[in-house]
Amino acid sequence: MHIPEFEKAIAETARVARESAIFHRTPVVNGLPTQYFRKQAYGVETMEIHFNEEELLALFSKYDLELIAVHTLTQDRDAKVPDAWRFNRTYVCRKKTNAA
Repeated sequence: MHIPEFEKAIAETARVARESAIFHRTPVVNGLPTQYFRKQAYGVETMEIHFNEEELLALFSKYDLELIAVHTLTQDRDAKVPDAWRFNRTYVCRKKTNAA
């Protein structure tokens, strides 16, 4: 959620993972596009990304990560868009291919 080139980070995670990968406490949205924010964290300005969930899951699949579990930690309706939801989720993925 703090890496501007997050697709490359997902691809690298898939490349180095032996069997599985966990994307923990990932902010996602349904009914909204991927969103980018600037905020203060530990006294430093940082970027935070809230991923469109459908796009995020497509990236997992693109890099041969099979979604095997989703754990929802929080969920809220978006204050400005009535049919949109915001979640904080943990995704557990297994590598589809396991080349030796």
